[in-house]
Order: sequence, then C-alpha cells, then structure tokens
Amino acid sequence: MKRVGLVIMLLILTSCGNKDIGFGNYEFNYVTCQSDYLDIFNEPIVSWKDFEDGEQLEISLESVNNILVSSTQCCLSKDKVR
Repeated sequence: MKRVGLVIMLLILTSCGNKDIGFGNYEFNYVTCQSDYLDIFNEPIVSWKDFEDGEQLEISLESVNNILVSSTQCCLSKDKVR
C-alpha cells in the first residue's frame, strides 16, 4: 500500500503543471512570453498543447497565429498578468 501511495506522489510531484494526469484539467486564458525573438504580453489564447514532456508549447492565439516556444520562456495564466 505504501508503494502505491509513493508512486502516486511521484507522479504528482514530477509531472509538469501543464499536463492532465487523469484527475485534473488545466485551463489557461493568457500567455506572456519574453525572448530574443518573441515579445508577447497578456495575449489571449484559444488552445495550447505541450510537447516533449512539457519542454515545448504550441499555443494558438486569438489573433489566428500559432507559436511553438520553449516552456521556460513563456508563462500561461488564467488571469491577466499585472
């Protein structure tokens, strides 16, 4: 029984916050990205997906643009960032 609890805790602690691991969906409405080639602040999003275990994000913006970026350069949020 302890091993089952340990496995569940490891899944929770090691999983990225952008994933659905079976008992929760994450919904984000805005994206903010800052890098050398991209500068977006509180841009409304339609949908998003993560690739390569959360290292890359594909984000569909309301402005009909799709971007593929590193998750270390972007912040997804439910509300606008101040």
